[in-house]
Amino acid sequence: MKRAALLILCLAATAFAATAVKWSIAWRYRTGGAISAAPISAQLPLPDPYLITCVASADGFVYGLNVATGKRGWSTKLGSPVETLVRFTHHRLLATTADGRLVCLSTAGKILWQYKTNETLAAGATFLKTMRDERRKLTYPTRIFLTCHGGKIFCISDEGKLFWTAKTSDAINGQAIPISGIGPDLGSIAVGCCDGKVYVFAKKDGKQLAAIDLKDYIPTSPVDDLGHFYVVTAGGELSKIDNDGTKIWTVKPTKAQAAKLGSVFVTPLRIEKRLIVADDKGTLWALDTTNGQVLWRVRLRGAVTATPRLIGQDLIVSTDQGRLYAINPVGGKTLWSYRLGGTLTGVYASTYNLLVGTDSGWVYCIKRKQPAPATKEKQ
Repeated sequence: MKRAALLILCLAATAFAATAVKWSIAWRYRTGGAISAAPISAQLPLPDPYLITCVASADGFVYGLNVATGKRGWSTKLGSPVETLVRFTHHRLLATTADGRLVCLSTAGKILWQYKTNETLAAGATFLKTMRDERRKLTYPTRIFLTCHGGKIFCISDEGKLFWTAKTSDAINGQAIPISGIGPDLGSIAVGCCDGKVYVFAKKDGKQLAAIDLKDYIPTSPVDDLGHFYVVTAGGELSKIDNDGTKIWTVKPTKAQAAKLGSVFVTPLRIEKRLIVADDKGTLWALDTTNGQVLWRVRLRGAVTATPRLIGQDLIVSTDQGRLYAINPVGGKTLWSYRLGGTLTGVYASTYNLLVGTDSGWVYCIKRKQPAPATKEKQ
């Protein structure tokens, strides 16, 4: 086992040395099970105001690691494989488990409350912060949304109390995404469904407001864009939908393109007027959000395993062949690529580091190398 771990590090070091030296592995930590979602960073409250790396593992634990050193500060057993982890407000973390629970923890690893859905959860929690309507003198409390493979949607308070549930006609695989501009008071959420429809529900009470039929399986989450939103189907068909539920346009791959493309299972990323889409054959492409025109397309090694992330000016993409890519989001040029090994299951990006999870249970912290100070000339 030690020899295998050493080999991984040697391969990683070779990969870094073979490319432009911009990044280096700062530390790594191995959990007892696969990491199925990106690690995250969270701020500890006073008197320990440093960042921690939080990791959800299939071994049933959530880990709190020092972001600077990778040393474990705490670990909390949840008793079931932990599938996703989301940073919450007020120094809280939200974890979803394989047995259908939503667990709220402090950034010190203490379990604050749990909500059991008795359902198989589809994706991580989505939360809407407390909102204040000054015109009506009303305060709307924080709402947390969960989606389930059985087609249910749960709306829960930040104290673990149920507000409402809603139901679609088929399975849901993505998250419920807040949509700007539809519905009364708080607005609405939208979910993609396996029956090929996008359902829109009021955030306040779960009332169904719309069901837009795209006629193809939707395994991803909608992408909001202030006034409209985008939905991509498994077959790569992209639709731009107005916030009243009207389709503005739909772009379908040609037969020739469809023959080369794989299925789209990761939610696209919007960067200003570009939408970045990826498939399970390693194709990554950018579309113009005004008309759906393809701006560029590039082929990577391995299926893209998670929604790409933007760090600085670089688009960071992970694949199931253990490769990490940095792509120029404007022209699609590959800037660098590193091979870490295994399947990369998620990347969390911040200004100075990347946190990478793998299906073998490793979490890597990859830090940006600071440029050397300029040498002063002798007088």
